[in-house]
Amino acid sequence: MRRRPNVVSFLILAVVALNGHTSSVAASGMRSDRHRSIATTSPLTRVAIDSLRSNIRRRMAVEKVPSLAVAVARQGRIVWEEGFGQADRERGIPATARTLYSIASISKPITATALMTLVERNKIDLDRPANDYLGTPGIIGLAGDASAATVRRVLSHTAGLPPYVRFSFENDTTAHADLDRAIAHYAIVVYPPGRVYDYSNLGYGLAARIIERASGVRYEDYVRSEVFIPLGMTTSTIGTGAGIPNAAVRYSPEGQPLPFYDTDHRGASGVYASAHELVRFAMFQLRDHLGDQKRILADRTIEAMQHIETPADSTQGYGLGFDIGREGSRKLVMHNGGMPGVEATLRLYPSEDVAIVVLTNSENSASSDVADAIRDALFSSDQRPGREETASDTVTTNEPDPFSAPPALLGLWTGTVRMFDGTMIPLAVRVKPDDVHVRLGGPGTFTTVLNRPQFISGIQVLTGLLAASIPSEDTRALPYYVRLTLWYDGERLRGHASAVLTDTPGGASLPAYAELQRSTATSR
Repeated sequence: MRRRPNVVSFLILAVVALNGHTSSVAASGMRSDRHRSIATTSPLTRVAIDSLRSNIRRRMAVEKVPSLAVAVARQGRIVWEEGFGQADRERGIPATARTLYSIASISKPITATALMTLVERNKIDLDRPANDYLGTPGIIGLAGDASAATVRRVLSHTAGLPPYVRFSFENDTTAHADLDRAIAHYAIVVYPPGRVYDYSNLGYGLAARIIERASGVRYEDYVRSEVFIPLGMTTSTIGTGAGIPNAAVRYSPEGQPLPFYDTDHRGASGVYASAHELVRFAMFQLRDHLGDQKRILADRTIEAMQHIETPADSTQGYGLGFDIGREGSRKLVMHNGGMPGVEATLRLYPSEDVAIVVLTNSENSASSDVADAIRDALFSSDQRPGREETASDTVTTNEPDPFSAPPALLGLWTGTVRMFDGTMIPLAVRVKPDDVHVRLGGPGTFTTVLNRPQFISGIQVLTGLLAASIPSEDTRALPYYVRLTLWYDGERLRGHASAVLTDTPGGASLPAYAELQRSTATSR
């Protein structure tokens, strides 16, 4: 995870730094005086920006990134925005700070903001069951009572919903975006609500539906009229990319243009925005009170959105639409976005009144790396986090740590996987000190070793991959593997077995409810 300010130097910077790429005060809006303490950051000098440009071009060349757009705001002013590369290679259209990019999961804080406008109008109560607004179809309670899956928990990924994602490409006859169908099949409570954080795209599909039911307006239209227009995000939109003027083409890792695609969960991933307009959204979330922006939410509501709602850790978690963490002593409010042809980063540093936006139109690590470089240019060396304190400095490998099971988990566990049509598939899991064996299916089914097993002690979750069959009309004739994720509550294992499709860009994850109890059987 990952970071507000005293004014005179920025008036000079706005004029000289970027040869026309820095917004003027008039373009970025004037900030009213908030009378609050602002931490000091270093100005982005011409030298610093030239260095960042070189860094960006180098990273784009190494990772073959078609285009990238950045926008940086500090103390209520956009101090740098610029585009690099080709937004549309085939037509030779260059990227600019005004080019619209698909922003994937950065759609979530925008959806959460829209929903919170209805909370302020007393049309939605965050602590009422989401089903009170959803109607039919709604959330199905399996591991817990669906009434405990509140709107607040849906927004914070703690409603007990499993991970779900599926893309519907315009040239694919096997998948069609259908939120009602996705809710009916996959909006299931697989953990007791409030107990486990599990990132759920479908949860934000539900949030979009809740907005529609509470407002009486289509989700896309409500977000445009109540968020985009009041915040000056006049070209931002929601859709597949088809027919959107000035939109960057999404490219495959091989550099080929991807077909337009949709999802069942536009509230999670359907927004297109430019770096210029997204940083204006960030400035609203920083409570910069721009003169040309309507205050669609009270400051106290914005603060509440940036309060951790997830269980356990009080310094790192998820709020209402945002990841929240720390870099050293500095608070970071952020969201990343990634899906086929998309990698994007939005970072807010409230204490320094700084926002960083980096958007790209391919899958890469450049957006996070460039955001890190901009952060380092903004904050003096004594303010930067130590190497042990940032996610970007964490060394990761393709291999997980060796598996070691806690004594309480050892032994045989038996139960079922429940498919959305009610079919029950037998499931047996034998946990050994250094590995896990799984049989998913009835008599005659082979037992297999769970690949890449992990037990995450902090959240008491056992997870791993296996080659197995959980047939349904959504997986029929499609290649997939199964991801098993089980939460240990001291007595039972509950969670999901998800079919992870492997034949479409970005894949898909289609969950089914799994529940097991300790078995007294001694047979192997």
